Amino acid sequence: MAQVRTSPIRTFLPAATARFAANRQKNLAETKGAVVPAVSEVLFVRVHNASRFQMAAVLVDAC
Repeated sequence: MAQVRTSPIRTFLPAATARFAANRQKNLAETKGAVVPAVSEVLFVRVHNASRFQMAAVLVDAC
């Protein structure tokens, strides 16, 4: 594995690789509809920044 030879931080490489692989598999399964996402995703689109983002965040956290 080239990553092991070239990585300056070898201690965390196996853990990071395992986490990446698990996240990648989960994301692919969610994309294909095989697994329902554990957390709903919300996209806020704003035109002006008048604290609307903070208000939206509070609303999402309340649900």
